[in-house]
Parts: sequence; structure tokens; C-alpha cells
Amino acid sequence: MIGGEALYLVLVIVAVSTFAVMLAWRARESGRDPMALVGSRKTAVALKLLARRNKLLGLWAAAHMGLCGEDAAGYALSIIAPENAESSDAAIIKKICGDLVGRGFPIVEDDVHRQLLLFAARARAELSHGGSRRARREASA
Repeated sequence: MIGGEALYLVLVIVAVSTFAVMLAWRARESGRDPMALVGSRKTAVALKLLARRNKLLGLWAAAHMGLCGEDAAGYALSIIAPENAESSDAAIIKKICGDLVGRGFPIVEDDVHRQLLLFAARARAELSHGGSRRARREASA
């Protein structure tokens, strides 16, 4: 025979499990997948990672073109602009190569691709450590 406390515990576990299944079922019926939230977080992180990588690449290219200050920031933002956000890596590399060559800085796509990979690793490290250097500086101030 099951003791009173054990029986109560079993009933609570069954009730909680039933409630969780019911919530998941209702969410699916209404078209909201409970796993969509997890997927949207992953997508948001991936988009932040790409934006940070592309901004770093844009700032690097701007420095090689002799741009500084607001001009460099503007160029970097043009790389992560919405119309470029869905561009492939190859299209971004080609754009940056064209811009660099147009400013008199001879470069090949392999060199830009190498920088892209370096900045991807840097962006990943920055995001895994709580964001950009600016966010860390603001948090410590």
C-alpha cells in the first residue's frame, strides 16, 4: 500500500504533467509551437552574430580605405544594412573587395574571406562573453 505522502506526490506529478501536455496541445492548436520560442532565440543570436561580424568586417575595410570616425561607422553600417542582411557571404566579400579596389587598395577575395572568418570568431567570443566591448564598458562604469 502506498503511504499518504507518496500518493500525494504521485498525484501532483500526474497533475503537473497533464497540465504541461494540455498547454503544449493548446499552443499547437492555436498555431504557436512551444518550441518556436527556442527557435526564435537561436535565430536572434545568429542574426546578432552575423551583424556583429559584418560590422567588424566593415570597420576593418573602412580603415583600409582611409575612412575614420563617422565615415567609417557609416560604411560599417552599410554592410549590415537590411538590404545586405540577407546577402550571402560571397556577395558581402565581393562588395567589400570592389569598394577597396575602388579606393586604390588592391586586395583579393581570399584575404577578405580570411578576415570574415576571423571576425566571425571574434563576434562569437564577444557575444558569448555578454556582448560587445562597449556593453562591457558600460556595465563596469
